[in-house]
Amino acid sequence: MSQAGIISVSGGGGGGSPIEDIIVQTGISPVVPTANAITFNGSVVAAGTNPVRTDGTGVSTMALEVQISQAVASTDATKIGLSNFDSADFTVDANGFVALSGAGAAQTFTTQSGVATPSANNINIFGGTGATTSASGSTVTVTVVNDSFAWSEQNLSFAAAVQNGYYCNAGLTVTLPATAGLTIGNTIIIYVDTSSTVTIQANTGQMIQVGDIVSISGGSTVCSTQGGLLELNFKPSDTTWHTIASMGSWATT
Repeated sequence: MSQAGIISVSGGGGGGSPIEDIIVQTGISPVVPTANAITFNGSVVAAGTNPVRTDGTGVSTMALEVQISQAVASTDATKIGLSNFDSADFTVDANGFVALSGAGAAQTFTTQSGVATPSANNINIFGGTGATTSASGSTVTVTVVNDSFAWSEQNLSFAAAVQNGYYCNAGLTVTLPATAGLTIGNTIIIYVDTSSTVTIQANTGQMIQVGDIVSISGGSTVCSTQGGLLELNFKPSDTTWHTIASMGSWATT
């Protein structure tokens, strides 16, 4: 005879219990029959360290417990459990095999000068100097401004940044950026809009080439001609700022 949640086993002969007790993993153990019956239930329990176990829940009741799934830092067979998956991101086949839907979720975003990892499921895409970014739907657009150059006016000595053009309105010193982080083709334009002396100072270990003259390491080039101009382009293999275009008179040492 059986009822919901109860398995009854008829004894033979004198009518004694054919099972005297059941040893379980946790809880009350052994579980013993009451009126020749032990109630055996199924149960889902909170996440822990026991994926499946038997639990004595009373003198003559027991449960087969299966824990729900949980998030852990690394693989651990004691932490597995029942779970379901967001159908927008995952597929589960008839064998219970879970896969990312579509092409899969991106874990990193690799660029020319570094790798971005998501934070709160988000990666920012910003434009550098002379560029902006915008997005609509699934499209990100990069817009180049002023041929990748941002221009500014300078009246005091300053440290230059690549892909920038500078109007130097007074006597001052322009310090070129350090070699670390520079790539081939990084460009800086200096325009002398004063009759005072403008000095372009190479950073540590760098040289400046103007025409057929190359400065010493950490050297400089100087102009006192209004309308003077240098377009400097960096070449990492020789750590030199090469002049692509020039106007005026430049003294290079």
